[in-house]
Amino acid sequence: MPVSVGRKRAYFEAFKDCVEVFSDTVDEEWVDENADLLKLGALDRITFVACSLTLPVFTEICRLTRWNSVLNLNLIDCSIDSTWGPTLAQFIAEHPHVKVEMPENALSGCNEVVGAFLTHHRVVNLSANELTLASLEGLESVVADSPTCSLDLSDNPELVKNQEVTPIILASKLTHLRYLELSYMSGGNSLAIAVNQYLKDSQVQFVGLRSNQINAFGAFHLNEFLTKNRNRTITIDSNPIGGAVQVLGPILMQRVDRLSLNHCRLNSEIMRLFVLALRELNSLDITCRHLDLSENKLHDGGGEHVIDLLNFLPALELNLASCHLASTLPTIFSHLVLHQQVINFSDNMLEDHLLAKMWQDNLGKEKRVVQLSLHSNMLTIESIEHLAKLLFCNPQMQKIDFHDNDFSDEPTDPFETKIQLYHLVEELGKRALTLDFRGTQIDAEKVTWIGLALFKHPHQVGKVLLSYKPDCWAEQPIEFYFPYNVKIVEMISA
Repeated sequence: MPVSVGRKRAYFEAFKDCVEVFSDTVDEEWVDENADLLKLGALDRITFVACSLTLPVFTEICRLTRWNSVLNLNLIDCSIDSTWGPTLAQFIAEHPHVKVEMPENALSGCNEVVGAFLTHHRVVNLSANELTLASLEGLESVVADSPTCSLDLSDNPELVKNQEVTPIILASKLTHLRYLELSYMSGGNSLAIAVNQYLKDSQVQFVGLRSNQINAFGAFHLNEFLTKNRNRTITIDSNPIGGAVQVLGPILMQRVDRLSLNHCRLNSEIMRLFVLALRELNSLDITCRHLDLSENKLHDGGGEHVIDLLNFLPALELNLASCHLASTLPTIFSHLVLHQQVINFSDNMLEDHLLAKMWQDNLGKEKRVVQLSLHSNMLTIESIEHLAKLLFCNPQMQKIDFHDNDFSDEPTDPFETKIQLYHLVEELGKRALTLDFRGTQIDAEKVTWIGLALFKHPHQVGKVLLSYKPDCWAEQPIEFYFPYNVKIVEMISA
């Protein structure tokens, strides 16, 4: 049961074992109101997120709190700067059992805080803290005996600016380090080269390199880093590695359960070479079951190679959002529907006739799909019938996402379309907790049919998202057309 404390205006939750404060001013008044709770000695987690928190107030919170039971202190996005350095370093040293997480602050130059973390903590998260090289100065005496096995320096681009390698050298001296996160650093190929040069012979098992502007040249250095140790993995998505995927991809497919090649500048020819490289492996050695190819311009030529991939890895789950696919989508769907629970075809070029083919080609087949994303495609109001039939043909499907398709055109058969819309919403009402019609531009009359269908299954649906024009509702408020059991009707102006 929650303990009722704090001001009503604060988003404040205090349970028997934790305190969480979101987007509030944590000042002397807050401390006075909640002093008794902090003194209880029964909390295991204290969290402040996006709060206005000053150093004197934090010092008072530290003085009042009984830290013997607290295991986690989270200070996320609280505008903590270098003036906090000595106080934070002292706190970390005095309470080494408390795991302190403080990403998204401004600890630029606070080498005493970094030193305290590396001295006392196994897991260190300093992501998005505006760290500079000054933050790492004078730590040579600390790193040799550091217990740190996981270090997150991501989103601190100043650390690797101008091809600087100091953070990599520091990491190479942490003898217990196994996990190193360097994503969102814009380090380029020089970062990839430094990882290979300084960490190749270390015990590091994982390096995160997401969104670092690494191209094919840097990727080949990462290949050398990976081949040095069979247990190593990296994240490489959102880097323009292009053709290097035929080298890195097969290695990672044998080592990870999930591989993201999102936004890696893959195309049809690169997909062909990637699939050829995978065919040379023993399919039993491939551990990857979730492959993200989204935001690559594969087009239907690349889609054909995706089909080829599924022919010898049928249980592979693919994210194909924003891949410029069209005519190959029904065939890909036919492969995935037999094995996968979640399918993402959003933001492609799926048209009504292709959607019809998707359900027609799979009549009578056993299906496992639970969730299908089709939002932001090229579907029109005529697709309502096909969406309904696709839903009927997939009894296990719990969610079909089709928002941001333009349903504003007048249908060929208005009455039949209303009936199909009624059946679609009726069926969704049996399965879904949220119905999302945002961006479909449906008119007021069709919205009333949605409400009418929900009256048959009012208890299942808790939220309806709509785009509509406010002037359509002059006679009655929109809530009038929906059952009272639909607790939230979120109205988004078109």
